[in-house]
Amino acid sequence: ASRSSWSAAAAPATPATSWRRASWGRCATPGAATTRAVVMADAGYTPSGLVVAPGTVLTWTNRGPRNAHTITADDGSFDSGPVGVGSRWSLRVPDRTGVVPFHCAYHAYMRGTLTVTRLGLAVAGPVSLGRAAVLRGSVPGAPAGTDVALDVRSDGGWVQVLVTSTGADGGFSAHLRVGRSTWVRARTAGAVSTGARVSVRARVALRRSGTHLRARLAPVSAGATVVLQRLDLDRYRWHAVGVGRTDRGGAAMLTAPRPGVYRVVVPRPGAGLDAATSRTVGVPARRG
Repeated sequence: ASRSSWSAAAAPATPATSWRRASWGRCATPGAATTRAVVMADAGYTPSGLVVAPGTVLTWTNRGPRNAHTITADDGSFDSGPVGVGSRWSLRVPDRTGVVPFHCAYHAYMRGTLTVTRLGLAVAGPVSLGRAAVLRGSVPGAPAGTDVALDVRSDGGWVQVLVTSTGADGGFSAHLRVGRSTWVRARTAGAVSTGARVSVRARVALRRSGTHLRARLAPVSAGATVVLQRLDLDRYRWHAVGVGRTDRGGAAMLTAPRPGVYRVVVPRPGAGLDAATSRTVGVPARRG
């Protein structure tokens, strides 16, 4: 495919008003259409970025543990109303392509994006450097064995890196290992998907000794900013409470100001990698 044809596919011209006119169908019981499950919890939607074909039935299930949430389109084209813990809500996507951001009306930090396309491609979350990203997609109505080429964005153009094929349901999958964050797209003889970003993250380990926390970044990068964050359990939000920088060995020392749950984030690890986030570490209160 030419660069101009990719640009048209990457930026659908469908205006938001056309989505409001589209026939979104609330489904009491999903039928035989292609279905996708989405989990929403107090921390957010999983996955938050949805890429589906027209006619797909999406079902959100609230796993809690405490709060009700909504699935509300930014342009007003659909709204679930409150979905309580343990409840679910389903939506049939109309026969129209485009992109619709959505959010929870109760919790501003909960956001997602719904992309509807006739050739869908999605990446199964970010990966740590050295691990393969899982790519999944679908070609609605395509016969089994239809070739799907996968391209990676490189130096301003697209480079084909592998070819896979569809199964009986029109779906396809592939594993791709790249050394930095980049964009991928899928192509068939008659369609080009929207781009999907492969997020490759640096690795950061975190260890505790008393109230002292030692972070180590890999690959090693001297002078990288390391942000210490503490979890607000009431609002389930992270707040920055300290900042350090890595030394020549990629390590940084920080101090927890009080008991709680902590992690570190390296916003710009360098080498084309995305922000690195450590596992959480608990800092208990001192005895006596």
